[in-house]
Amino acid sequence: MTYSSEVRAEPMEHHPWQRRARAAGLSQRTLSRLLGFAEITVSRQLRGHWESGTPDHVIAAILAWEIMTPEMRDRWLAAADRVRMEKLALAPSIEKPKRRRRPRADNDSD
Repeated sequence: MTYSSEVRAEPMEHHPWQRRARAAGLSQRTLSRLLGFAEITVSRQLRGHWESGTPDHVIAAILAWEIMTPEMRDRWLAAADRVRMEKLALAPSIEKPKRRRRPRADNDSD
């Protein structure tokens, strides 16, 4: 990941994808919920924190939200919540593979 060396002090309203999301009624919190990222990560993505700018998946989510009906948006949120809950339910049952120990080399010199 490459970070922009320039620190931007502009308020969020000056970023075009943030404005567009708000205009469509999509809050940063809801976008975070849909994408499965922390709100701070979504904030950075919307501000183009990385040199690559706003990620395509964030733009796609905003565009999709714009064209959806309220019923479709509710279904999308419910599906995202359901997937997250299923993922959390499975997490304890997934065990990390045990690391194999390498056999010790005998340093016996006769």
